[in-house]
Amino acid sequence: MSPFPVMTLVITTLLVLSSKVCTACKCIQIADESKICLSDFAISGSLLETNSISGMNSSRDDLIDYRVSVGTVHRSSRTLPSEMTIVTATHTCGFTDLQTNRTYFIAGQIQDGKYRINRCSSVVAKYGPDNVPYRYSVVKVNVNVTCPIEEEEEEQEQEHDQEEVEEEEEEEEEERNEEKEERDGDNSAVLPTSNFGLLAFFVLFAGILMKF
Repeated sequence: MSPFPVMTLVITTLLVLSSKVCTACKCIQIADESKICLSDFAISGSLLETNSISGMNSSRDDLIDYRVSVGTVHRSSRTLPSEMTIVTATHTCGFTDLQTNRTYFIAGQIQDGKYRINRCSSVVAKYGPDNVPYRYSVVKVNVNVTCPIEEEEEEQEQEHDQEEVEEEEEEEEEERNEEKEERDGDNSAVLPTSNFGLLAFFVLFAGILMKF
């Protein structure tokens, strides 16, 4: 056997493998919780339909549109519709293997007015029989994430509520003190009047006795 066909086969195989490596999705690894906190929306919903969209020219990627029926909105920077069209690229950084009639947890971004997902900054996890979303079928995803900013906002809200309670208590205390001062003032005004009446009575009684 001639070495040339063998060499050609080897070179072809290496080119195919290298092309796959070069097109692999490369991005900084971020924990799911961080991606969810940084996302513009996070929902749980059922995938209704998948549509492929070809790029208009060579400079644009082919896209996949996923039509999703929204079941639960976990977080969002805006009001979400009951059905969303979520876009992803067909290259290796896109989510190209989602299945219709399955329920997913999806956390993604809003860019140019469109809902988008990619493997670098988004989280997509399919719900299992135990009603828990799994990424790659093995990694559980916690959908109820408390983000640092939300914790800070919650603490500020609690401090604000505590300040309002303290202000209300101070106002109530001031009202009670004012009412007490008014009652004390009324009593002190009545007492001299009562003493004056009693003194007048004694003077009148003494005058009557002197006549006798």
